[in-house]
Amino acid sequence: MSYYSSGKMSRDFESQVLDFIQSQLSDNEKAEYEKALSEQKENRRLYFYPDMVLPIGCEKLKWEKYTIVEVKTYLRFNTIQWLKNRIGASGLDDYEVKIIYLSSLCVNLPETEDTHYQILSKDELFGRIPGDNQKGSTGSYNEKDVVDYRIAFQERTCTLFVGAGVSQSAGLSGWQELLQRITKRIIGPEEYKDDSYFKTVEEICSHSNIVTARYLEKLLTAKRLRAKRNLREREKPRIKEGFVRYLREAMYDGRKAGDMNLVNSIVDLVRNNRDKIQSVITYNFDDLLEQEFEKQEVKAGSFFDNSGIVEKGVFPVIHVHGILPQTSGQGGEIIFSEDEYHELYNNQNSWANVVQLYALQTTTCFFLGMSMNDPNLRRLLEVSKHSDEVMHYAFLRKEDALKSFDFAEKEEVIKSMFRDLGVEIVWFNVFGELPRLIREMGVHSAETADSSTD
Repeated sequence: MSYYSSGKMSRDFESQVLDFIQSQLSDNEKAEYEKALSEQKENRRLYFYPDMVLPIGCEKLKWEKYTIVEVKTYLRFNTIQWLKNRIGASGLDDYEVKIIYLSSLCVNLPETEDTHYQILSKDELFGRIPGDNQKGSTGSYNEKDVVDYRIAFQERTCTLFVGAGVSQSAGLSGWQELLQRITKRIIGPEEYKDDSYFKTVEEICSHSNIVTARYLEKLLTAKRLRAKRNLREREKPRIKEGFVRYLREAMYDGRKAGDMNLVNSIVDLVRNNRDKIQSVITYNFDDLLEQEFEKQEVKAGSFFDNSGIVEKGVFPVIHVHGILPQTSGQGGEIIFSEDEYHELYNNQNSWANVVQLYALQTTTCFFLGMSMNDPNLRRLLEVSKHSDEVMHYAFLRKEDALKSFDFAEKEEVIKSMFRDLGVEIVWFNVFGELPRLIREMGVHSAETADSSTD
């Protein structure tokens, strides 16, 4: 089975919802539901097969008789009209229709004047939040309501999101240094006398890393065209391959002596808490985590598109921007330049977006070594949030986030912005503190488990 394919997620979510509804049915309601299900399977003339038909409703959920339940992983602008057409063609117009969704891909929920249709989020169905506390509400935030990140790790299923800061701590270059090395490689040592050339490129690209990456890829194409005037269209993928090769060289050949403490703390956390951590989602191209998992004899696999199959006992490391292993090869499409980011933003059903959205909606996520400024991640956080509850935790260095502005005022503004996205900040002062904070999650979890057995 493909890892986190959209089909698998839909089936998992549908089963979760239908199992919950069945648990709320009385014996009589369940008997009528099973009878309707049997009749539905026998009636092959139906144009539309609802996910659930409740002939006498559900008293616990306050659903009246003749209720249809339709489960949608994603709610789109045309979902209601699509259902109306099919329900009408099947002669079921008189039924009440409950649409249960995991995520809305619309800025606002689709509106309907038909009182027969009701849209419910997963949280509203399960009764964890009030019905009027939907996405877009302006509920007040109370500091004491925030669950400590260590307790959240202990009590919930979790996903670790890993960014460039983790790889940089292990000696790999950051964005700017990578781009500088690629520039030097494209230009050549004779023409690239000093860093003034790269500074000029940065100014041309308004100091945007992804725009600079796009510029450099175009620069490489221009140089190849100049060297080979009759360059054919079919040869352009080779230029892309050459650019990716330069990227790999810049990543690994320029690696400095680093500290593996942060990488080890993540691997240790996973190894000791496999029952709590669903996966690692990384934006990094390197395979440092996989290398360390192998050293510590933890079975882990790299996943970078919808074709990967997870074997039993293998921990998934998901590369949503592709992977360039240190030895050789490439996995998935490398998301590095501006055009590649734009394509990812615009394709909301892409594997990379779907796998992140699924983690954000079904687990508590911990963001490590990330600035949290990526616009696509912030968009996915916005889309996945359906209540004022803090669900996720971002570990941020105060100096990077607050700079030289007034500390007290700016800290509150930044915390408020992140809470709008369902994220609580865990501050630290120096990067050396982060491995300790990560290990504390596992220690806290182990201590709680020990105390529960006393």
